[in-house]
Amino acid sequence: MIHQELGLFLRDITDLGKIDLHSHSTASDSSTTPDEVMQLATTNQLNFIALTDHDTIDGITTIIDQYPTLEKFLQNSKKDYSWLLEQIKLDLLPDNPLLIPGVELSVIFENQEIHLLAYFSGQKIKNLNPFLEEQRTLRYQRNSRLIERLHQLNIPIPEDELEPTSDQPVTGRVKTARWLLENEYVTSINQAFKEYLAEGKPAYVPRERVSLESALEIIAATEGFPVIAHPHQYGWCESKQLLAQKIEKLTSLSQIGIEVYHSDATLIQQKTLLNLAQELNLPYTAGSDFHGINKEKHELYSCHDNPDNFYGKK
Repeated sequence: MIHQELGLFLRDITDLGKIDLHSHSTASDSSTTPDEVMQLATTNQLNFIALTDHDTIDGITTIIDQYPTLEKFLQNSKKDYSWLLEQIKLDLLPDNPLLIPGVELSVIFENQEIHLLAYFSGQKIKNLNPFLEEQRTLRYQRNSRLIERLHQLNIPIPEDELEPTSDQPVTGRVKTARWLLENEYVTSINQAFKEYLAEGKPAYVPRERVSLESALEIIAATEGFPVIAHPHQYGWCESKQLLAQKIEKLTSLSQIGIEVYHSDATLIQQKTLLNLAQELNLPYTAGSDFHGINKEKHELYSCHDNPDNFYGKK
């Protein structure tokens, strides 16, 4: 079943700040290894960090036994979430940052591709692996078509450029964008997306996606908690009525949360999302969507980032 207690805890620590619940590593499409993400979170004096790579938990599995997770910490202290929350408020958290295992899934909702963050307290995230293997197969097929599109545009990207490696088992458009930059077809990763790789552009290839309903069933079966990533990116914040319709439809399917604070969400969008989450009594989160140097202006949050500063980013 859906881990509702975890969802409420994510909301509570978001209110307190010193967290980043959306980051990526070299296991998917970031320039930063899982260990480097944890080291940066330590340097930034965060209490909690969630690693949420795209369609893979390979990064998580390399560090989950090396760093304290929510599950491990609570088991060792023989306490519960309420006690942990009080420790945080009193600034008495002895081990920080605590790792919150997560993953970012691409799903289809009402004929639109959206991203779903799934959070876990610890080792049960490994139960997602069979499902994630299927998703990686679909990504590999999409990458092959992407290479073909670029060749049709007379861009000679190597046939094996997007082959998975042990260091980067999940590859895709970001790696393609870096190749275009390094080979001087564009002057920035953003330009690569705007001119070639974004939806509607010449090299864009849609990928077969799992339905939102199926993903929610899998998350429930593995005792995770789902959160809709960056709703502002789907055009839902164009009106409060549209946003409410979308979120209310989602909540009719499952217990679910909303990513309210995000690096490229405007002040107005963040306030709109927060107000709706509070009106509907839904868990909400904050995440930088950190990708290292592969995503501009998406810096990992620091201890100085609390809800007021999340607002102040735009």
